[in-house]
Amino acid sequence: MRFRAKDLVWVLPLALFAGVGTIFSSAFPEDSWRETRSREDGFDGPWGDGPWGDGQLSEALDTGVLVAAAIVVLAALVQLAARARPGTTLLVTGALVGGYLALGFHDGPVFVVLVVSSFVAACHAPLRTWGRCVGVTLVVVLGGMVVRELGDADGFAVSTLWQASATLGLTLAAGLLGSLLRGRRHAAREQAQHAATAEQLRTAQELHDGVGHGLAVIAMQSGVALHVLDRDPAAARAALEAIRDTSRESLGSLRVELSRMAGQEAPRRPRPGLADLPALVARVEGAGVRVTVRDDVSHEVPDGVPEEVGAAVYAIAQEALTNVLRHSQAQHVELTLTVDAQTLRLTVRDDGTGGAVHREGMGLPGMHDRARAVGGTLSAGPRSSGPRPGGPRPGGPQATGRQSASGFEVSADLPLEGS
Repeated sequence: MRFRAKDLVWVLPLALFAGVGTIFSSAFPEDSWRETRSREDGFDGPWGDGPWGDGQLSEALDTGVLVAAAIVVLAALVQLAARARPGTTLLVTGALVGGYLALGFHDGPVFVVLVVSSFVAACHAPLRTWGRCVGVTLVVVLGGMVVRELGDADGFAVSTLWQASATLGLTLAAGLLGSLLRGRRHAAREQAQHAATAEQLRTAQELHDGVGHGLAVIAMQSGVALHVLDRDPAAARAALEAIRDTSRESLGSLRVELSRMAGQEAPRRPRPGLADLPALVARVEGAGVRVTVRDDVSHEVPDGVPEEVGAAVYAIAQEALTNVLRHSQAQHVELTLTVDAQTLRLTVRDDGTGGAVHREGMGLPGMHDRARAVGGTLSAGPRSSGPRPGGPRPGGPQATGRQSASGFEVSADLPLEGS
């Protein structure tokens, strides 16, 4: 069975302490020390006439004492497997301690090993597993105490009850403390994992919003450039310049996010907000879609919009306009910003093909997350038949009288206070 080398740092001292302590507690019981101290000629110190003086130590080290020390040392060394098999380790420790007591050996560090084993097992095993194992362990240990007392010529001692109670209390207390530490470690790991997952999602969302929008604009501008290349070189040149500018911005965003993922210092770019909407609209119009903007925020909110709300507005508008470029085949988009009772409403509606709402990917879920992050709500879906932005198109559903979807609409309500 594998174990970590760093566990030797505490297991070996425990085994040494338990072994040496068992030798002295078994070779020189309490009566021997009391008799030595009551001698009329006084006590001459540990290296004089004490119980280990005059060769008494070598005489006391009989086979029984060495067996007792071996059992306790083995019980300590078993803790090396506690990390991999905590429940089994506790059961084996309980069996060794119970056998030690049943064989009639004296009290000593064997109880320290039991308490340590309960603590270590609880640190590495679920509470239910530890509870089952410690229950069996305590039954075995207390049974060993009873067997030892039954074999004692003096009969059952009242002190055994106190000893059993102390063993039970300390073992359970050590285990509960270990379970508490394990729970805190588990919570810390979950918190770190949650933070890492949140950072990964944030990075993915930033890449999706920035790079995805840039690629959609580049694709549309490329189509425009190819369409007018022969008959309107100036328009083709303007489209190519827009591709150059958009690609630079997208590459800058990609470089920043990749640097963060690699753990490198990356320049913190200011988050785009309401002031950046005109540039966003210009890119979309340059791709061939006419955009009408109605902005009532500037005069309705003279103190300005909170930065978080402004960033959410930009991100939602960017994703909605990107979807227009990629999926809707629209010719006209209305982007409206209004304020009502301290709530900013952003509406993006187009005259495209509409279609079903797809929840997969990061587009619509990302917009919902942006709105929720500032305490707002968002709805998105196809519009029913009705007036199209900019009026009906020739040959469109309104011209033929057919009832069908008439574009797509994204609407977000974001609070201006308490966000």
